[in-house]
Amino acid sequence: MLCEYDYTIKTLLIGDTCVGKSSIMNQFIYQQFEENYVSTVGVDYKTIPIRIDKYICKILLWDTAGQERFRTISKIYYRGAQAIIYVYDITSRKSFDNLISWMKEVEEVAPDNLIKILVGNKTDLDSGRVIGIEEAREFASNYGFKYFFEISAKTNYSIDKVFLSLASGIIEMSTKYQSNTQSNTQSNTQSNAKSKILNLDSKSIKKNNLTKSSSNWKRYFCFW
Repeated sequence: MLCEYDYTIKTLLIGDTCVGKSSIMNQFIYQQFEENYVSTVGVDYKTIPIRIDKYICKILLWDTAGQERFRTISKIYYRGAQAIIYVYDITSRKSFDNLISWMKEVEEVAPDNLIKILVGNKTDLDSGRVIGIEEAREFASNYGFKYFFEISAKTNYSIDKVFLSLASGIIEMSTKYQSNTQSNTQSNTQSNAKSKILNLDSKSIKKNNLTKSSSNWKRYFCFW
């Protein structure tokens, strides 16, 4: 039996090489962690279904290479993304500072209304931390991230929260859009109804030879 999905969410993991993007993906999907991962070449791709309340979502998860020589290839996959997870290593100042350049690349081609999530990986190495939680939280607030998490791909700490929040954010955004669309449709319907009444009133004025004084027109068209 084929599973029908309420939402299909194209999601990208972005960040410098060795921040743990592949480890995050494999821990989330397979609950596995390997100490020695080979750096991703180009892009890697996985899918996983998750349930949020009554909705079933399919996450299309793209793990992009962090090496400079693959960045042109990675940019192709930014198009049509609905969510992007920016990953840095809490023990690496460079990986954190480079987030801005990653964001600029994404903004060149990706949609404006995508959900951005900031993730600080490797909390299991807290003794070597160089990026504080408050610094990262302020960065997330300043640059319009919807969510911020610190995680550990090694211990599986808070990884589920990242993807559950991502899916919830997409559902919330979609629900608001549908609600606004329905509201606009109702508003247009009411506006058209008023217009028809107005046209009828105008015909009645002409038919009954009412005087077209400024006072009469103001009475009928006061909402213009």
